[in-house]
Amino acid sequence: TTLPTEVPTELPSETPTNIPTEVPTMAVADAVLLHRYGFDEAGSLIALDTATDGSVPRKDATLNGPDTSMSDGKLVFSGLNADNYADLTANIMEGYLSVSIEFWVQANSASENLARLFSFGQSATGNTNSIRMQRTNNENDIRYGFYGPTYNFAEDTTAIEWQDLYTGNRHIVFKVDDYTKTISVYYEGVLKSSHSMSDNSLETSTDYNYIGREYYSGVSQASQ
Repeated sequence: TTLPTEVPTELPSETPTNIPTEVPTMAVADAVLLHRYGFDEAGSLIALDTATDGSVPRKDATLNGPDTSMSDGKLVFSGLNADNYADLTANIMEGYLSVSIEFWVQANSASENLARLFSFGQSATGNTNSIRMQRTNNENDIRYGFYGPTYNFAEDTTAIEWQDLYTGNRHIVFKVDDYTKTISVYYEGVLKSSHSMSDNSLETSTDYNYIGREYYSGVSQASQ
């Protein structure tokens, strides 16, 4: 009917010696160059995709319109004809949630309203699941837009002046980062714009992927 009244005054001094010192980490996929167009096929209507190594299907581009050609490693549009563009074929970004689009561009006109540098979209009749870069209407800057599957969108200017493209070849990188949910635009190696996105249009494949024209309305094209 009695309980012990003594309480141990010493605790074991031994501590476990097999505690793991390494914390498990998640592997991050390396960036891979999926598609590349050098536009070296002068006189042809097919621009070869020279980046693929067989791990992804090759996506050769088809030139369209009477004033579209390739010369000295450039895709050239001469004249404001909405039929002038290059078609990168359907679903070029299928299966990827993050992507970077890198290109060099020179304009042969200082004032081409709504000229499209590129425009990728799912529907031929609206903004569903699309990304684009263009000259702002009646303005001198370049805008970009990103429309997600539920029509959530990010659209902003880039602080890049269109007239600057008229003075020589300029380097632009358009980056969609699904991990940080941001869209970023770099110009000549300098970050010019960053915008958060609430939806990701890359989750759904795009059927229309054009350089030089809008994927659904066929407005005027960019140059060279």
